[in-house]
Amino acid sequence: MDLHTVFVCVAKNSIGESVGKFRLKRRNKTVQLLLTLCFAITSLVGLFLGILLAYQHWIEIVLLYRYYLAKDETVDDNKEFDAFVSYAKTDFLESDTMSLSEEQFALEVLPQVLENKYGYKLCFIERDILPGGAYTDDVVSAIKRSRRTLVILSPSYVNGPAMFELEAAVKTALEDTTIKFILIEFEPCQEPESLPCKVKKALKILPRITWKMSASPAANKHFWKRLCYHMPVKHIKETEDRSLHTFLSLVTGPGIRKLP
Repeated sequence: MDLHTVFVCVAKNSIGESVGKFRLKRRNKTVQLLLTLCFAITSLVGLFLGILLAYQHWIEIVLLYRYYLAKDETVDDNKEFDAFVSYAKTDFLESDTMSLSEEQFALEVLPQVLENKYGYKLCFIERDILPGGAYTDDVVSAIKRSRRTLVILSPSYVNGPAMFELEAAVKTALEDTTIKFILIEFEPCQEPESLPCKVKKALKILPRITWKMSASPAANKHFWKRLCYHMPVKHIKETEDRSLHTFLSLVTGPGIRKLP
């Protein structure tokens, strides 16, 4: 680059002419370095904030992607239900009418959100299976006809007859690998040592979501997001208003009608 030559620029027209002189100067490296440094720092800060935001809201991002872009998992899979719900039946004499029982949670709260708001179809032995058959056969049949097995864990469950349903689900899942489990820890519980090894292993490695006993719907907002994350991808044909409501529920969490 020629930094010593003086360049002359001449402009002429009918009125006269104008002459200008200039000399090339080297760009100030300090200014250039500062601009490059500022750009690099801004880019790194923006990247860090983006990663932090994605980490904090990864479930919402995945749910929104599934809602609009992901393939429907329920098409032509020969399954009738989205989830078989396994829970402990409450003993009326031992039930506490002042608090929510796992049976109320299973029969009222879960359908209110998963069926009424998100369009999933749950399977309950008492509601969806015709009476008259053997209980063991009905349980296995319901599990095979469902895409997920949703287990509501509590002391009553792990120490009661309902544990048979989890054992049957584990055995069935070994034959049908499309069946997936979702464990909901309704109350803290200690699994008995007498459980089969395969069931113990399942309880350790399967995804577990904790339900919080609280009167505030916001307390379990993250619970519903995680539960929807583990449910199958399912696209529901809805009206525009219903679709918008579902979209907002995925981001903000569903509201729950107060139970009597």
